[in-house]
Amino acid sequence: MPAAGHVLQLSLSSDKEYPEYRSVQNSISYMGAYSEIQGNPYLKPATNYETSFTYILKSKYVFSAFYSYTKNNEMQTLYQSPERLVEIYKLFNFDFFIAGRINDDSSLQGKKNGWTPVLQPSAFAIARKTVIFGISRLTVNYIHSS
Repeated sequence: MPAAGHVLQLSLSSDKEYPEYRSVQNSISYMGAYSEIQGNPYLKPATNYETSFTYILKSKYVFSAFYSYTKNNEMQTLYQSPERLVEIYKLFNFDFFIAGRINDDSSLQGKKNGWTPVLQPSAFAIARKTVIFGISRLTVNYIHSS
C-alpha cells in the first residue's frame, strides 16, 4: 500500500470492433460523377488493448502514461483509379496502430496569473505490411485556473 500522499492508479482494457455491414459488402456507392465508395469483403475485426498508469503525489502533482495497441486497425483510404477518372474511397486493415502518451500535469514553472503550463509528449505509429508511419510531438499546454 502506498504511503500517505501517494495514489497509484492502473487501468487495463480490451475491445473488439467489427466493420459495419455495408463496409464488407462487395459493392460500389457513387457520390457523384468522379467519386465512389467501394466495399471490402476482406475487412477483419480490429482488436484494441489499452493501459494507463497514473501517479498522484500529495494530491497536487499528477503524472500519467497511456499506451494503446490496435491489431488490424481499420482506416479509410482515398486513391485515384489507374483505369478511369474517379477517386475511390475504400476501407483497409492496417497491421497495427500504436499510440502512447506521457503527461506531467504538474507545473513546469508554477502558476503565472492563473495559467499553468502542462507538458505532454506523445507518439504514435501506424503500419501496413512493412511500411511504418510515425509521428511524435511535445506539447506544452497552458491551463487557466482561477
